[in-house]
Amino acid sequence: MTEKYARMENQIPPLKNHRMRALIREAAEMEKEWMKELRKYYPMILTQHTAKFLNYAASEMETWSLQTIILYYDELIDARTKGYNPVKNRYENLAQRLGYESLEQMHQTFVKRQQGLK
Repeated sequence: MTEKYARMENQIPPLKNHRMRALIREAAEMEKEWMKELRKYYPMILTQHTAKFLNYAASEMETWSLQTIILYYDELIDARTKGYNPVKNRYENLAQRLGYESLEQMHQTFVKRQQGLK
C-alpha cells in the first residue's frame, strides 16, 4: 500500500519496466472507459475524476506480480470482447457488501440524501 501511494505521488521511481508499464497503462485505460460509462448512471457514487482514477489504477497494478498483471489484463480483454463491464461488477459487489440490494439502490439512497430526503 505504501508503494502504491508513493507511486501515485511520483515519490518513487516506477516499479515495473517500460513494457510492463505499457500493459498496465492499457489495462488502466480499459478500466477508465468502463468507469466513465458507469459515471453516466451513478454520478453520486462515482465522483472520482478520470485522471485521478487512471493514476490510482495504474499505481495499484504496479505493485502486483508480473503473473497477476498478465492474468488481469487477459481478464479485461475477455470482458471487453464479451461486452461486459467488470468495473460495474466490482461496484455491485461493494454496494451489496455495504448492505444495499444493488448499485442502483445505493445510488438512489445517495441521491435522496443529497436532496435532503430519507
